[in-house]
Amino acid sequence: MASLLVLCSGVSPGATVDHEERLVELRGSLERTAELIDGAAGYAAEAGRIDLQVARWFADYIEWELENPALMKQALVGDWIFHGDEPPAPEVAAQRYREHLKRELDGAFALVEQAAARLTAQRDWPVTFRPDWERMRFADGYFRMGDRAVFPGGFNMIRKELVDLSLHPEQARESRARLDRFLDEMREMGVGVIEHGVSLPQFIGPDGGFRQELLDTHVEQIRGFAAKGFKINVLFHWGGDAEVLERRWPGITSFRGNGVALDIDHPGTRELIREIGGRVLPVLGGLDAVVAWDMANEPFFSMEEWSPHGVGKYREWLRERHGTIERLNERWRSGFGTFEEIPPPKTSQPESCPAGEWFDRVSFHNHRVSSFFGFFSGVIREHVPGAAVHLKSQDNSSLGPMPDAVGHGIDREALTPFCQIQGLDTRPLPVTEPRMAASDYDEEPYAFHWLGQSFTYDYLTSLPPSRPIVDFEYHAFSINAIRIPDLPVDHGRATLWLAHLHGLIGNMAWYWHRRWGPDPFPKKYFHWWFRSSLSTQPLAAAEYFHTMLELNAFGPEVERLAGVEERPVRLLVSKSSYIHDQAHIDALHRVYEGSCFHGLRIGFVTEDKLEADGVPEDCRVLIIPNVRHLSGEALAALRRAKEAGHRLLNYGDRTPLLDSYGFPHPVEATDFLSTEASVEKGSAEDVSRRLGRELEHVLSGRPLRVQRTDLPGAFGVMHRFVREDDGLLILLVNVLDQSVTVRLEADGSFHDRGSDVLNGEEIGCDGINLPVRSVRLIRLPVRSFDPPVR
Repeated sequence: MASLLVLCSGVSPGATVDHEERLVELRGSLERTAELIDGAAGYAAEAGRIDLQVARWFADYIEWELENPALMKQALVGDWIFHGDEPPAPEVAAQRYREHLKRELDGAFALVEQAAARLTAQRDWPVTFRPDWERMRFADGYFRMGDRAVFPGGFNMIRKELVDLSLHPEQARESRARLDRFLDEMREMGVGVIEHGVSLPQFIGPDGGFRQELLDTHVEQIRGFAAKGFKINVLFHWGGDAEVLERRWPGITSFRGNGVALDIDHPGTRELIREIGGRVLPVLGGLDAVVAWDMANEPFFSMEEWSPHGVGKYREWLRERHGTIERLNERWRSGFGTFEEIPPPKTSQPESCPAGEWFDRVSFHNHRVSSFFGFFSGVIREHVPGAAVHLKSQDNSSLGPMPDAVGHGIDREALTPFCQIQGLDTRPLPVTEPRMAASDYDEEPYAFHWLGQSFTYDYLTSLPPSRPIVDFEYHAFSINAIRIPDLPVDHGRATLWLAHLHGLIGNMAWYWHRRWGPDPFPKKYFHWWFRSSLSTQPLAAAEYFHTMLELNAFGPEVERLAGVEERPVRLLVSKSSYIHDQAHIDALHRVYEGSCFHGLRIGFVTEDKLEADGVPEDCRVLIIPNVRHLSGEALAALRRAKEAGHRLLNYGDRTPLLDSYGFPHPVEATDFLSTEASVEKGSAEDVSRRLGRELEHVLSGRPLRVQRTDLPGAFGVMHRFVREDDGLLILLVNVLDQSVTVRLEADGSFHDRGSDVLNGEEIGCDGINLPVRSVRLIRLPVRSFDPPVR
């Protein structure tokens, strides 16, 4: 073994040698290890090819970086622009350049060693499964090849050309040739989906006619990607020639939202969608490569951006909602003479206007946005029957913890019926982005910010009809303001396994972009992204590809674990409260954080769902987290749920004493809640322990318990199990920043030893070590005798 490693690594990564010399040694090691892997087969060989391909990419990058030190130093300090700081001194740029080259060389050498070591490791490797992306279809909640679920990966911007080739025509041929080879290599590494942008307004030419040549170009490009074996996610953009659009529809570009550069209330916008969509959608929908349709990129809409068309719809909506101006005045505590006197809404906080007015502002804002995307979704599916439509909004919209998120107009419950997939942009980073965390969130116990991702996925998959999730801007590795120069080993693996446990079926990691040219970053804001991005860290990049290889190898197991339908514990989501009270959103995140380490799939019940259908039958405990506002209909539904045997459990210091418009409920309408058990506020670990006691009647009948050996419960260890014909399948993910040991406490029908089929290890159920960010997939077989008494 030792001689094999020496043969493959050449020079120790820690040795003090010149970067050029180390690059030569790296290329020699790559050649020697490639010969070993070419003669091997199975998972170890497949994973080794990933390591070598990533190392080859970095060898090429390093060669270019050594030839262009000035450009690289400039790129590596570009993040100062984002923060608004002073440019760093030249010596800082030089130091970052040296560290950057060393990190890339160290990582590439480590990958070569890893590939070689895997060939001689005595392990039971998984059976590989390489998806044929050309055969992939969306069906029954998954991307599939036949009946088998497959999980496509991808990268943002892998084909986006950032070099201005018109200024550097001599670079055009080389850049395009490199990109062509790069796409082929990415496909072989497991990248199955490429994003292709289409803007409907751009199809209107200067003369007002339809630009057929633009449609032909799109078709040619998509067919070119299809010929390489890729599938396409069409992402709709909304920019166009404002002068042309204004000539036909005056005012259509005067108001806009993020992600949609048109007035969504203007009648011309829907006319444009019908007219242009009627010509574009049938053609693109007829291309076999297109598997998904994204209606907009990260849309949200300020209340400032309401045109006269929107204000008119608002007043009409209020008339239909309240019937008379007198009834509106009663609910708003106002004195308007007519609906026409109601002023245009402006962005403000709840405390700056009456509760009723704020509630109606936000409710209509959500309605107008949902109505627009519902219309567009209908047009897509009219021309492309069965189209998998989604909307990639950020996870801090709607129920996210950002204080003003409810004013962005993104109501995921209202949007769900119009989408066949839930689209997202999530951020399970090693460091928590402040705007992505509830105000009382404590990241101290954790190795990465798992909470925002898991919370949002479980919420979205609770909304009927249940939809799977795609995240085509998956920020597990970096975001504009957050840079992690040395991403921890296994970070990407932990976040992705956890994501697929909660409903993810496809992703595009943010981001992969490496280009060659006189200046690879002519648009200076791209400098923000470069330093410590995924494409500068060999080990993190390879880990991403390895994880996608694992997920596809265990596709059937992932589908079974993610497909657990029963949600015996649910959280009440009160739209009335989250519109009025940030404390409800904070409590939702905290009580979810304390609920999800008990091996249960956590669900949610919305106020609207409660009014319409009551508490779902599978719900044995409904947690009411800091709900101050609740409609009278929902309150009555809670009473009926209690009478039907569902247990209600309060959390926090608020109870639903007020209705949606801020008026007190009658005492007799809320008195039944005073007898319900309550869980006090506290740290996540405290809440988890208290909930464990309250949920004992739910947990006691289950065939398996996961328990930490150092304290009661399993705080910090996300887990789930499903029954199989010959035993149990169990997934464990340690999200803590420390190693822990757990034991599996089974009833008398299971062995006290099992097999970790993901990592190729036999394990004893009385002491399973879980390093930081570790993932274990365990099979526990049935046996016919009781385990020994301990």
